[in-house]
Amino acid sequence: MSDYDPPPSSSKYLRNQFSDRMGGTEPELLAPRHLRCRLQSTLPGLLWIPFAFAFAVSGASVALAQVDEIDKEIKATTKSKKSKKDKSRWLWDLDLGIEGTYESNVFLLSDGSIDRFKEDDPDDAISGRFDDVKEVDDFVVTAAAKMRVAGDGLMKRRVQAWLGVEYDQAVYNEIRSRPRFRIGASQQLGKGRRASIEFEYELDRFKRNYLSGTEPDPGGSIKRDERRYRAGTFSTAEIVASYDQRIWKRSKKRPNLVEVLGIRRIDMEASLGYARRDYDHFSNRDRNELIVGVGAVAQVGKSWRIEVDYGLSSIFTSRDPEFLIIDEIDAGRDLNGNGNDSDNNVPVDERVDRSHIDHTVGIEVEWAASKRVMLKAGYDFMFQDYLSDEPLDLTYNGRKDERHRLFGGVEWSFAKRWAASLGGIWMDESSDRSGENEETSYSGYMISLGLSARFF
Repeated sequence: MSDYDPPPSSSKYLRNQFSDRMGGTEPELLAPRHLRCRLQSTLPGLLWIPFAFAFAVSGASVALAQVDEIDKEIKATTKSKKSKKDKSRWLWDLDLGIEGTYESNVFLLSDGSIDRFKEDDPDDAISGRFDDVKEVDDFVVTAAAKMRVAGDGLMKRRVQAWLGVEYDQAVYNEIRSRPRFRIGASQQLGKGRRASIEFEYELDRFKRNYLSGTEPDPGGSIKRDERRYRAGTFSTAEIVASYDQRIWKRSKKRPNLVEVLGIRRIDMEASLGYARRDYDHFSNRDRNELIVGVGAVAQVGKSWRIEVDYGLSSIFTSRDPEFLIIDEIDAGRDLNGNGNDSDNNVPVDERVDRSHIDHTVGIEVEWAASKRVMLKAGYDFMFQDYLSDEPLDLTYNGRKDERHRLFGGVEWSFAKRWAASLGGIWMDESSDRSGENEETSYSGYMISLGLSARFF
């Protein structure tokens, strides 16, 4: 399986949170929206920022997407409060949201693993392969709160800061429940220009149980009930730095070809980030990640918004020895020294390298059907190229993965400070490899219904 590791606006939230919730390519969607880092490793990642900005013309970012939709409301509120002779230049608001989501494949298991789970094999119960996995699907309730402040910043241009917390509560798989924390800020730099940064921390995230050894250590061929699995839980911290620039706006002069097509404005965006993931018990799965994204957003007519983007993500892991179980026919050699090369389930300690490069392209279309109703739909495609050259790293050496994802939703502002949303995502990932302990190909979908309110 892909190892990349996607509220007030559920359809956008669904797209951004898909990887976080389901453990997919923590596109996570798209690289520009999922730029990650570990707090204690932030400085090395930030050293890339000046270099990357020199070459990145544009890209998409979570932080900009989160603040873009509220900018007009904050400005309008500012004028309203000033008309009431409010001497304060700082405005506060609080967003509260709750969302219920059905996930058809909460741990992104392959069809073969799903069938095996449903068999309820006693050997799997002994080995712990599916410990804490109660159901393949699940209902997840997400509660979210975000406090935001806006006012005059540098050169009296608008600055915003926010602090948010979210908690996922799973109905069946309790190990799926976890909190997330976010803090960020954005600064207007001039007309049509803005920079932002956001930090996110997530802890005790469970992906699945991984092979950790045997008990007892029998040597030779390892049977199912002799294997031992351990929970693959980890913590992540992320940072994203973003910049957007308006490059064209319709003028009152003679229309050109772009204006004839109905385009009113084009913005370019750039973002980059660094990530660190730390597993509790599997240090060879720890990862460092650098992501750069570029993209463009066009306002077409009064009602349409079209966004296209590209993300390049470089994920680097250790290449230390791991406990593996390999069939000698796949390895093409005698691994246990018994004079033949046809034994199955042979235990070995060999180097494994999960480093890979991800390329993601996506498009999203928004249509304001009315002043209160917004429809969204999109598609993205990801290609993963694994970098391992270890001879017995049969799962990752030369591996190529592809992922297709469709998403859509509707948002309805049914009252001044209240909104409801309905959204869905379908994803399918395929690989040219299969593995006993690694999920390489899978599919799943999510359907979400949300309610949000803004106070102050």
